[in-house]
Amino acid sequence: MSRRGGTKHCCWGLCNSDSRYPERLPEGTFFIPFPKPGKVRDTMTVLERELAELRTHKAKRWQLLCGRSRFQSLDQITRSTYICSLHFVGGKGPRSDNDEPVLATLTESELIRKQQAQDEESTSFSEPMEDDTKTEETAEHDEDGSSEPDLKDNIKTEEMEVHVFESRCPDVRTVETCERCSIDNVRCFVDCIEFSCATPRDGGQRGRVFSSSKQRTTMKALLAVTPNGAVCFVSDLYGGSASDDHIFEKCGILQHIEPGDVLLLDKGFSVQDLLQSRQATAQTPTFLRQRANPKAAEKTTMRVAQARVHVERFRKRLQKFALLGRTIPRHLCPIASQAVYVGCCLVNFQENLSI
Repeated sequence: MSRRGGTKHCCWGLCNSDSRYPERLPEGTFFIPFPKPGKVRDTMTVLERELAELRTHKAKRWQLLCGRSRFQSLDQITRSTYICSLHFVGGKGPRSDNDEPVLATLTESELIRKQQAQDEESTSFSEPMEDDTKTEETAEHDEDGSSEPDLKDNIKTEEMEVHVFESRCPDVRTVETCERCSIDNVRCFVDCIEFSCATPRDGGQRGRVFSSSKQRTTMKALLAVTPNGAVCFVSDLYGGSASDDHIFEKCGILQHIEPGDVLLLDKGFSVQDLLQSRQATAQTPTFLRQRANPKAAEKTTMRVAQARVHVERFRKRLQKFALLGRTIPRHLCPIASQAVYVGCCLVNFQENLSI
């Protein structure tokens, strides 16, 4: 027991009950000594050992229910450790020896701080950051001009469906470009682009965004560029560790593929089986040892390389934007997918890449 007249503080959650200020406490509130862990000695009987272990288990259980990250060691339980009666069912303390305090919950301010920390870690990069790959978001200021603590809360958005994946009806520029590359029914050129991002604090997140090819933390998106040099599809951002095939399968581009389409892909893609289910084909540069007819393979590879130059040109234009051309800060990672989408739309308004 603590000395008579000693100050009693509640150790539960964010409670600040203090015996020095009884006027602040609800009527009938009292303080309960925290259960002490049992001490096992060699001279104890089996029954005494079991009772000591039960007391230790009860102390650990109460510590867990209190929910304080800095109050998790049994050594921190002293004779001056108390919990107030407000944190039991009914708010009047335990009714029996087996009653436990209710699980500590976060207050509104604590939830805001926790959400901010989660946003800084940019949620999960193994899955896309947004489900809709065709939304345009416009930032607006709050009516009262005040700034919110959360970046996402500070951006009010208006979503609008934008149909940018072109139909099979070709225009003049598309026909001219396809004639130059000598490949029929080309729908688009597909490739992945990586953006450097700040290293997350969380170890699991750090592994998901580390790119083995770039040897740094990145976020990756899939782009589809039409033969006339305009982007027709941009996926949400995935972690740099995600493979090109995984992004191609999950990002939603397959629903736009029609029978008879030809997609020009890089060597890193192995998605022929996915395209066969859509009755489409993939054209990729061939490897040297796989060439049955070297001269014909060289010509095909050269045509594919010449046609795919639009992807590289688009990539360079996109990375000229200050936000996307540098390392994306940690606090902007939650809206990085929207930034990439807006950047692609702005590049489409620039001079045509096929000129």
